[in-house]
Amino acid sequence: FHHVEKTAGTTLRALFQRHAQLGLFDLISFVGRQNRLQLQLVLQRLHSLLRSGTLQGLRLAVELHVAGDLTFPYTLYYTMPDLVLIREQLRAAGCRCNLVSLLRMPLLQSLSWHSHFVTTKSPLCVWPPAPDCGTRMALGLTCHDAPRVPPLSEEHAAGAEGMWRLFDLVGVTEMFDEFVLLLGDLVGLPHLAYRAQLVDRVTATATAQRRRRWSAQRCVKLVARPPHDLLQLVGRKLNTSREQAGRQRRRMECSTYGCLLRGAVVSSSNSVPYDHAACEAVSAMQVLERLCGRVSVDERVYLA
Repeated sequence: FHHVEKTAGTTLRALFQRHAQLGLFDLISFVGRQNRLQLQLVLQRLHSLLRSGTLQGLRLAVELHVAGDLTFPYTLYYTMPDLVLIREQLRAAGCRCNLVSLLRMPLLQSLSWHSHFVTTKSPLCVWPPAPDCGTRMALGLTCHDAPRVPPLSEEHAAGAEGMWRLFDLVGVTEMFDEFVLLLGDLVGLPHLAYRAQLVDRVTATATAQRRRRWSAQRCVKLVARPPHDLLQLVGRKLNTSREQAGRQRRRMECSTYGCLLRGAVVSSSNSVPYDHAACEAVSAMQVLERLCGRVSVDERVYLA
């Protein structure tokens, strides 16, 4: 499972963990930000069992959730060849092996990523996100250090599209339930219940339906005729970010995350004062336009 940040990967992890608690997995291996070698250990063990002919009855789940590099797409160049090779070898030995992942509508993923990682370090009113953050993370590139990350090239875009074609199942967060049903059939997960993040069933259902309609539209259309509830969502995120920044009164980390001040990106300092009045002057529409201007490759990959 290739866990791209802010695509409901933690919820999916909980689903796998529940099956492990019920005895349906022998091991769940978490390959996190600081332990890339964990994957090599798992692969080496599988290769050893295959060579010795002793791979019998093992049920293994591996989650890849690794940190990104500024310019080197580690997942694309190193991880994927290893995964494709071990899948081929396992299937040749009569075993099942599947590669799965999730993508998310780029605009919603960007808003969620800011809420989780950036917040008051660069409030939403001034935050210039790294271009095409979702595709960057999928390839093994970072979205942090935004002022210094180069834009993705056509080669990156083609690489991402080719990488996703190698997977057995790629779902979208906006249709998570449908993805889980397909995943259950694919890998054999009999207990598919999970805890929803939204507890108001009526509101959650209505919101999900609206977001499905948004996810079918490109940003250029959303900016030209923004749905009222989309602007409300961006506005709520914007107001929350303002309130947190005003309450904490911390210096903005513009060197790490960038700050759009007076029409220019400031990236020279991690100790820039927060200007409440300037932030109050920024509208939800301006934030929507800014975020939509940085997801062209993400949209291309997501809508492919």
